[in-house]
Amino acid sequence: MTFFSKHINADKYMTGRRAFTAVEMLVAVTVFSLLFFGVFQLQNSALTTFNYGSWKAEAQRKLINGLKRIRDNMEKATYPSLVFQNGTMIYGTTEPSVFSYINPSANNTNGGIVGLETFYLRYKACPANAAITTPTNAPIISFYICKPKFSGPPLMTKSDVATFNDPGVHTQVQIIWRGPNANAPYPAIQYQEGANAPFDIIPYVTEVTITSRDVVPPGVAGEHYSIYNVHAVLNLKIMLSSSTESRVRRSAGSQSDIKIVDEVKARCNVYAIGNL
Repeated sequence: MTFFSKHINADKYMTGRRAFTAVEMLVAVTVFSLLFFGVFQLQNSALTTFNYGSWKAEAQRKLINGLKRIRDNMEKATYPSLVFQNGTMIYGTTEPSVFSYINPSANNTNGGIVGLETFYLRYKACPANAAITTPTNAPIISFYICKPKFSGPPLMTKSDVATFNDPGVHTQVQIIWRGPNANAPYPAIQYQEGANAPFDIIPYVTEVTITSRDVVPPGVAGEHYSIYNVHAVLNLKIMLSSSTESRVRRSAGSQSDIKIVDEVKARCNVYAIGNL
């Protein structure tokens, strides 16, 4: 067999083999595309579920811890007090020099104690219990935590646990609802103590409701200078929404709106007034 005859036979053999047609290629590409699309959808669904669960767990934890902090501190709100050897007196802006019994007054302004209203718990009222839906960028709750001041010689021996020369510091605490900003593009509840800078304690806040009940002005019931009287019960209800969190919005689209609601009740030792 010559070289040319071998070449001719090889050409005949090659032309006998079949290649993929355009239809077969199109079917194969379609099948693989559907397969990859299904894998992508499964992964995207898992990522969305993870983001939902992660956001909800984080938001719920911060809401519970933040509300507990606010409630615990509201229940520490007190008037200024001066401890004498024969008793304790509550006062306002004028510190008493000697202990004396004060006749309770039904005066709704200050119970007969000059300047007592300075240390009332103040909050932003919600008429007809309607929620506040716009960040105020200002305090929504404000109160004072006043340490007692001791007058005269020590009542007992000083120890490492209790000291009896405390100057009676009055620390103002403010709960602020700030709006979104460049550093934190979501609304949040902030906590501020004294002259310290406020910091976020509850993020993603979209609604706040503050209501009060059993409000007793000083002097109306019992001795208004008693630091143990409960003068008001304050309810604080807060709603969070995932619509304020860009990570959840991106993964789930504009339909994503998980809402979390919780509330606390604080028994306050000071009179509460809704005039913020």
